[in-house]
Amino acid sequence: MNGRMVTALSLDTILHENKRYWSGRAPGYSEVNRLELSGDQKLRWKSCLREEISRQFPQSNQGGDAR
Repeated sequence: MNGRMVTALSLDTILHENKRYWSGRAPGYSEVNRLELSGDQKLRWKSCLREEISRQFPQSNQGGDAR
């Protein structure tokens, strides 16, 4: 077996495991996010995201209020 085949098999395994994990986790994960974003955590996430976007894209227009 050459190195390329091992990499492909490893990637297939990773993709399979990832899909298996999220297939069982997605409903609970979605509910946690929905609850967080309906309360005070929404403002914390909004602030955190705006700061990071400003760092990554300092020249972008910050005039609008994304909701």
